[in-house]
Amino acid sequence: MKTEWFIVRHKPTGAYMPEMGRGYTYWEPADNNGKGEKPRLFPSKHGAKQAIAAWARGEHVRQAGRTGDRWGCDDWSSVDVVPGTQRDAALLEVCIVELNIKENNG
Repeated sequence: MKTEWFIVRHKPTGAYMPEMGRGYTYWEPADNNGKGEKPRLFPSKHGAKQAIAAWARGEHVRQAGRTGDRWGCDDWSSVDVVPGTQRDAALLEVCIVELNIKENNG
């Protein structure tokens, strides 16, 4: 059985957006040649394009906290882009990968 997935590739270096433990907007292709990294798999082309758009906007920082007084508390959060970290989305492309699932005969 075959199934299609999508990955994001950096055109100049050939590096693939890796599966990371923190936000993908922190990925710097120049620091990663794509070897030995597990590529991030997207189930849809749309999802891969959204990742490219977020990466191009720049590094995102999430802040969260709690404000309140004796009458109650309010949780808050915000996501901001770090100034000066914008990138060119044209440097990335979406590639299709095919996964072959082999039946277990054992």
